[in-house]
Amino acid sequence: TSAPTITGITASFGSSLNAAEAGVDQTIAITTAGLEDGQTVTVVLNGVTYTGTVTNNEVSITIPAADLQALGDGSAQDISVNVSDAAGNPAVQLTDSFIVNTAAPASTTANGDLADGAVSLSEASAGVSFVPFDPATLSPSDYPLTVSVTWGGVTKTMTYAVPSATPQPITFAASEIVLGSNEPMSITLTDAAGNSLQRNMAPLKSMQSQQ
Repeated sequence: TSAPTITGITASFGSSLNAAEAGVDQTIAITTAGLEDGQTVTVVLNGVTYTGTVTNNEVSITIPAADLQALGDGSAQDISVNVSDAAGNPAVQLTDSFIVNTAAPASTTANGDLADGAVSLSEASAGVSFVPFDPATLSPSDYPLTVSVTWGGVTKTMTYAVPSATPQPITFAASEIVLGSNEPMSITLTDAAGNSLQRNMAPLKSMQSQQ
C-alpha cells in the first residue's frame, strides 16, 4: 500500500507573524493525498504538538494566541507536520517556516521643521518639511516602511523601500496649514510585517502667542 502524502501547509498569517496576528488565534491549514477520513494529523510548533482530524484530505488546526505570543520576536519558526494512514504507513514529514516580527518601529521622532516639536509662523508660511522618524532607531527588517501623516484633514503617505541615513521628507505646503490653530498631527509608522506605531502631536501649539 502506498503511503499518504502531505501536500501543503498554509498558515493564516503567511510567512511573517506580526503583533496583531499574534494577538488572536491563528490556523494552520494542511492538505494531504491518499489519506482516509478520520486520521490524525500532528503539527509541531515551538516544541508544542497540536492535532486535527482529516476530512476529505484536509484539516485546519488552531494555534492559540497565547502560544503565538510566546514566540520570540525576530525568531525563525518551523511548522512540522506528520500523519499516517489507517494501515500505519507514515507520510514523509513536511515542514514550513515563518519569521516572527512582532516589534513595532522604534520611534516617531521627527526632524527638519519639526525637530523642536513645534512649527513657527515663518516656517508654516513657507511650508513645512520633515522626516517623521529617526532612521537610526529602525532596523533593516522594518523596511519597506510606510509612513502616514495626517494634519488638518490632509493626509500624506510615503513608503521608504530601503534604509537611508537621509530619508526623503514629507512636505505640507503653506496652503495646507491652518495658521494660528492647534490642529493635531497624527504620525503612523507601519513596518514590513504590518506592525504599527502611532503618535499624536500638536506642532502649532505655540503659534498663537507669536501672532
